[in-house]
Amino acid sequence: MHYEFRSAEGRLDRLSELAVELVRLKVDVIVALYVPCALAAKQATREIPIVIIAADPVEIGIVASLARPGGNITGVSLMSAVFVGKCVELFRDMLTAPRKVAAITNAADPLFAKLALDQVELAGRLTGIEIQPITIPGPDQSYRD
Repeated sequence: MHYEFRSAEGRLDRLSELAVELVRLKVDVIVALYVPCALAAKQATREIPIVIIAADPVEIGIVASLARPGGNITGVSLMSAVFVGKCVELFRDMLTAPRKVAAITNAADPLFAKLALDQVELAGRLTGIEIQPITIPGPDQSYRD
């Protein structure tokens, strides 16, 4: 068995190029970790099977449904943005009187970060908890909050 590993080394703009390279190599399967890699792989091929490990692929639009993803994509959904919002409700139920919650998102996964933050901010409004968004930058970005 032979494995072909590729890394964008923190540069999301390289993902499409790397996915196309794997297609040219005629690999038997592409394993894509996280949303940006899954999207790049999906754009690169409709023939080679793609196994993803990513945030909710239905919310992101990678697959039609978890039960019947369709096409050449299957995999595991580790977290849904809706579940991240539910955490704010759990904090309200577990803590005496939470007033402020920090929500840390990853700039390397901008699609999921936006969906998750939208859900956290919605839960914050519904529970009366102030949300402090913080974005962890990628290697080529500077810190911002």
